[in-house]
Amino acid sequence: MVEEQRDALMEKEGDISDKYWIDEKSYSAAIYDYQTPLSAFFIGSAALVLWMSSIEASDGRKGLYGLLYTTKAGKPQMQKMKRYVCITGMLWCMICTLLPQILRYYRIDGFSCMGQRMSDFTMLDLQVDISVGSFLLILFLAKAVLFALVCGLLLILVRKVQNVAIVIGTGVGCTGLTILLFWYFRTDLATILLEVLRLM
Repeated sequence: MVEEQRDALMEKEGDISDKYWIDEKSYSAAIYDYQTPLSAFFIGSAALVLWMSSIEASDGRKGLYGLLYTTKAGKPQMQKMKRYVCITGMLWCMICTLLPQILRYYRIDGFSCMGQRMSDFTMLDLQVDISVGSFLLILFLAKAVLFALVCGLLLILVRKVQNVAIVIGTGVGCTGLTILLFWYFRTDLATILLEVLRLM
């Protein structure tokens, strides 16, 4: 494997001394592993749905809406506090979901090869000049944005629908169907990003 990688790197543009000896098998396994990220995203999203729904359920059980929402400052203050609590829950779910995936890449080489160009990988067939570090940064930023999008949609749903069971069913159901669709096509954000880079 090392000799094949050396020969392939020598055929590519640039000085061989400027390139890294990188564990391509581990990187490729992490990038093409769609099952772990999809499972983690579903668990994190489901936890976020339950977290946000429980906030609404607790207020409803205590009968606070009728009292607080009739005051001039009651409703805006309640909505503001709910947003803070929901955002805090989103951040915790995001960290618990993404941190194990980040650590998986860290365990490969301790992030010592972040400067390696993706085009120098012999197993990915990429021509675009982007570093491993930039690729991972874009990937995890995209995952964070996706989590924030789920949180935003849930906030809208929670405000529009007062029925907690409907919120939970809709949130978990839509997330589950999306995950199943990605699972069926054996893909996730990492493989989609790779295909986008191949088209560039």
